[in-house]
Amino acid sequence: MSESARVVLILGGTGEAFDLAAIIETLPGWGPVTSMAGRTRSPRIPAGEVVFGGFGGVDGLAEFLKERGISAVIDATHPFAGLITRNAAEACETAGLPLLRLERPPWPVKAGWRCVPDADAAARFFRGREERVFITSGRKELGAFAGSASFFLVRTVDPIQDGPPLENCELIAARGPFTVADEKKILRDYGITWLVTKNSGGEGGRSKLIAAGEAGVGVCIIDRPPLPDCERVETAPEAVGWLEWL
Repeated sequence: MSESARVVLILGGTGEAFDLAAIIETLPGWGPVTSMAGRTRSPRIPAGEVVFGGFGGVDGLAEFLKERGISAVIDATHPFAGLITRNAAEACETAGLPLLRLERPPWPVKAGWRCVPDADAAARFFRGREERVFITSGRKELGAFAGSASFFLVRTVDPIQDGPPLENCELIAARGPFTVADEKKILRDYGITWLVTKNSGGEGGRSKLIAAGEAGVGVCIIDRPPLPDCERVETAPEAVGWLEWL
């Protein structure tokens, strides 16, 4: 990054953020600094400067923007990372900085899917039922499923170190992308009757939905949380185009 380059802060952790940093690194007049939460072991490291860990809320992020002389912010975090997205909107408004949300589109809802607003609503659906449920929605909300009579197969990127989070569950740790054949094998081997996942969108996670449809497995999908209004694009090249107009 040249000394004269303006700095864009990319709130990262997604494939779109990784692609965006690589493009901006070669963009005249701009240089990327990517922030990553650091929760995943051995993450992909994007081009340019990378900072790990949180900012300490809105005030901490606002201070970082000021100290580093940030000229623009592109929020390319996961569609369900609502806290950092809200903090970014507030900090950028306070600092008077332009903010763009780079967000992949959600998967179109298919007939027969059960759409719920959050993990608590998904868990309530399985209370009193004896199903075999494949959960790929992450580890944070697993406690909501406690006390169910169903069996849960839980897949996370990194192993859960502190033991099974649910009474009747099995844990698997694996990093995608997964093929449709991979996902169908899991559904078949474990006798899965329902898939629980978040509507994250993107091609990387679509295979499990295709597999569920082909295997006759029910899909319970968690809707995206409401996020602050700001200008939005769906691809890294569109985000670069926005940046070039500033």
